[in-house]
Amino acid sequence: MIAVSTLTHRVLKRVRKMLTERQKQILLAVVKDYIESAKPVGSRTLSKKYFPNLSPATIRNEMADLEEMGLFYQPHTSAGRVPTSRAYRYYVNAILDGEEELFVDEHLFIEFINKTKEEVESLLRRIGKLLSKTTDYLSVVVALRSRECAIKKVELVKLDSMHALMIIVTEGGWIHHKVLYLREDIDVEELEELERYINERISGRALGSLNENLLRELLSRLEGYRTVYFEAARALREVKEKTDKKIYLEGRTNILKLPEFKDVEKIRIILEVLEEEDFMAKMLTEVSREGDISVVIGDENPVEKMRECSLVTASYSLGGKIMGVLGIIGPTRMDYKKVISIMKAMTQVFSYFEEEGS
Repeated sequence: MIAVSTLTHRVLKRVRKMLTERQKQILLAVVKDYIESAKPVGSRTLSKKYFPNLSPATIRNEMADLEEMGLFYQPHTSAGRVPTSRAYRYYVNAILDGEEELFVDEHLFIEFINKTKEEVESLLRRIGKLLSKTTDYLSVVVALRSRECAIKKVELVKLDSMHALMIIVTEGGWIHHKVLYLREDIDVEELEELERYINERISGRALGSLNENLLRELLSRLEGYRTVYFEAARALREVKEKTDKKIYLEGRTNILKLPEFKDVEKIRIILEVLEEEDFMAKMLTEVSREGDISVVIGDENPVEKMRECSLVTASYSLGGKIMGVLGIIGPTRMDYKKVISIMKAMTQVFSYFEEEGS
């Protein structure tokens, strides 16, 4: 269900057993109210908004006990309480355990994707924009261009007497273009014959299997098309070398609007981390779990610079294989219920397209 350190899990389990039903309700109310207001939550607020049958004094005593358990802290003596990472973890687990109702109409996302018949890279960028817009946080989409990804087909299109366009389509819809320089004119029929032969030899093969032996074998059979072959072989090598992680960040300005990040130094540190794309891709890939929503909250983050933030991730599949990770980055005061609902809906959309074979 969720990646949580063993120590945190043990502590939460013990705390959960210690809590009375009333304390559980007060804990959830404080978390929800703080997420909404970004202001410390006082006993009078709780009494008026959530517990009209409880006096502020009774609520205050319960909050003091919850603070002793490490679930709240008080910024200063006269202030209300603020949830700790442990309190957010309790709240998130309640959501993931089904105690909090989730609903987002995934058909809205399906309709959006159905309208975008385009290359995968362009589609993933649009999905990132959609996630940042619907959550009001920063979205991250990591695309894994695996060496295990198979070549679906190769197309050769004549442009003029000196140039042809090579189009390489891989599993999951990645499309690579390369203009080939021709030293002599080749007619369309010859190019089509060459295309058929290349597809017979490499269609269905994993990108990682395009070794020099295979390319030499192709050369021996394409003696009459040496110049085209050398250009095509170079294009295939380039595609093979590009099989790595690609990251799309959307909604950077969203985090600038949050009260938690009014401090210039805080936002500078976070933006520096976000600019390290390889590091970000590695972090998201490591914390995500196949088929599940993963939530990393504040202090749980192994990256010290990111402990002012929370991270919600989910892996996605195309062509029956894990092709990448969707992520949302926001403050620890993130609207977890909304974000988890949206992420669940988006993973269901990918499942829908898997079933439809799109």
